[in-house]
Amino acid sequence: MPERLKAGWFCGAALAVWVAACAVVYHYGVKDPTILSMLPISIIGVAGLASASLNLTRSSKSVIGAHFVKMGDASLPIFLLHSFTLALIPRAMRSLGVQSPLIELVAGLAIGVYLSWGIYLIVMKIGLDGLLGFNAKKVPRLVAKQR
Repeated sequence: MPERLKAGWFCGAALAVWVAACAVVYHYGVKDPTILSMLPISIIGVAGLASASLNLTRSSKSVIGAHFVKMGDASLPIFLLHSFTLALIPRAMRSLGVQSPLIELVAGLAIGVYLSWGIYLIVMKIGLDGLLGFNAKKVPRLVAKQR
């Protein structure tokens, strides 16, 4: 059996289990997704999304795959910046009067990931990526060299 087919079945199964587990948890009213008992569900979701991205990036003609590759290249800055940008979501949703968890989830993805990516691209464009720690080759020296 080809490796791609195996990964496809794993991807589908992991994502199906993750969606079902999230639906059950939501049905029983779990309000805090960061509790320790949610960790296995998170790991299943990460495994499913990782295998999905592997399947998509293997095809050189896939637009989605190319998008994931570009996002992967910027994964560290996105990870570092998303905690700042995600802090905007609950406040913005409350000020707009939005109470839907689905809309908050979509806004969280769009703002948390894509705003972080946009900030990173702007920081790179103006040359501050070394100062902010996104490029190790351009980090300014804090101590003068001793001769």
